Amino acid sequence: MFACFGTNTMAQSLSGVESVEYDPINNRYLASSDNSAIVSIAPDGSLSYFGSGTAASHGMEIFGGMLYAINGSQIRAYDLNTEAQTFSQTISGAQFLNGMASNGVDSIWFTDFSGSDIYAMDVNDPSDYTMIAQNIGVTPNGIFYDGANNRCVFVTWNAGKIKAMDLNSYQITDIVSNTGLSNIDGIDRDDFGDWFISTWSPATITKYASDFSSSETIPVSVVQ
Repeated sequence: MFACFGTNTMAQSLSGVESVEYDPINNRYLASSDNSAIVSIAPDGSLSYFGSGTAASHGMEIFGGMLYAINGSQIRAYDLNTEAQTFSQTISGAQFLNGMASNGVDSIWFTDFSGSDIYAMDVNDPSDYTMIAQNIGVTPNGIFYDGANNRCVFVTWNAGKIKAMDLNSYQITDIVSNTGLSNIDGIDRDDFGDWFISTWSPATITKYASDFSSSETIPVSVVQ
C-alpha cells in the first residue's frame, strides 16, 4: 500500500515512507520509514514507535491480527496487539526485497527489486518460501493480490509497466505495456475496483479504471 501524508507534524517526523497499512484492530496506521523503524500514526496524527526494536524497510501487509514486513532480506511478523515479533525469516539469495501482497489468509508474495524475482511464502510456515518467478526481465516493485482473477498485479521501475503473474502457471504478461511513466513504486486498488499507482517520475498518483482501459492523474497536495 502507498499513501501521502501532508501535515507539518509528519513532515518533521517521517521521511522516506515506503509502505503504509491500516490496523483495524487498533484504529491506526503503521508506516515503514527510511530509518527502518515502524511508526504508529494515531487518528489525531500523533506518532509513536511500534514495538521495541522493530524494523521494516519496505513493503508491509496486515491480516489475521498480524503485521508482516520486509526488512532487508528478511520477512518479519509482529502481533498487532502485543507488538511482539513472532518470526523473522531470512530469504536466501534475496538482493533487495521491496513490495509485498497477501491473500489475507495465509499467503504473501514479495518482489526482489534487484534480483528481478518474485517469491511466495506460507506464513504458517515461514521456512516454506519459494521463488516462483526468476529473472523476469524487469525490475518489480509494488505488488497486489487480485484474487478474483487468480493473479498478482505488479508494477515496474525504469520502463514503468503494469504486469500480471498468473498464480497457477506463474506466467507473466503485460497489462499496460506503456504507461508513459517511469519508476513506478506502488500499486493498490479501492473498493470500487479502480487501481492506483504511485510514481517517482513524475512524482504523482495515477488512477486506472478497473479494466485498465483508461487512466487519469490524481492531484495530490502536500503541505511542507
